[in-house]
Amino acid sequence: MKIAVLVTEKLAPVGTPMFAQNHKGLSDLNTTLFIDGSDSAAMKEAARLKAKIPNTNIHVYYFGKNRYLLRSLLALGADEAELIRINEGQNLFEMTKAVSEILVEQKYDMIMSGQQGAGANGVGAALSNLIGVTLINSLLGLESVTNDKYVATRTLGAGKRQKLTFQLPALIMCDQTMEHDEEQSLPHVLQAAKIKVKELVLTTQMKSDRMTLQTPSPRPKKIFMPDNNISAHKRLKQILTGGVKERSANRLEGEPKDVAQQFIHFLKKEEVIKK
Repeated sequence: MKIAVLVTEKLAPVGTPMFAQNHKGLSDLNTTLFIDGSDSAAMKEAARLKAKIPNTNIHVYYFGKNRYLLRSLLALGADEAELIRINEGQNLFEMTKAVSEILVEQKYDMIMSGQQGAGANGVGAALSNLIGVTLINSLLGLESVTNDKYVATRTLGAGKRQKLTFQLPALIMCDQTMEHDEEQSLPHVLQAAKIKVKELVLTTQMKSDRMTLQTPSPRPKKIFMPDNNISAHKRLKQILTGGVKERSANRLEGEPKDVAQQFIHFLKKEEVIKK
């Protein structure tokens, strides 16, 4: 399996904000760079899949300038890395067209990013649309059903959860509340030190260019979950057994004579009575 992980660095002030001499931004004297927790969760989830699935390759695309932050991320279990510099005045959304062309060329099975990190501000939705893959956002958990079929657990806020089934390839955005046990290990740190980081400079689209978005296809399929009208014991039993199927029914409406004719037609169609 080929997995791409998109990560971007963020800037945060430390202490009392100080502005640069040009008064256009914060001074470097009291700012720090960091990786968003959702981007770290995406990398850790990719490392977890790599440990379970043989012959899995993880390629990290790091948008920023700090190589030390990139190396710390690679120590979680990455195999390849590319540093894509973002110059002053650029943002990741302007680079989605160029990034999508790279991802399409490499034909990744799974593309992962952070919901509040590299995939924020419409970047994840734009990339999934340009590449033409399924988009899964707000991920909390991922389970494998077959080689190319997965079940995703999403957060809907206020403690609510949703499960979706989807086929690969897909673009997955991990939520920052996603929990992982994966940590840096000495073998991975030594391996990360040997990785040759390629550096790319991408050109952005002109400001006058337009980009249209639409619902990604194919759409993920919802899994029926127990409602709140049953007891906790029955709800837990349905979850453990895979839930129950929703029942569908046709409603006949109209005058009694018309309803009777519709019902007779239905019985003949289902061969309950002879035509």
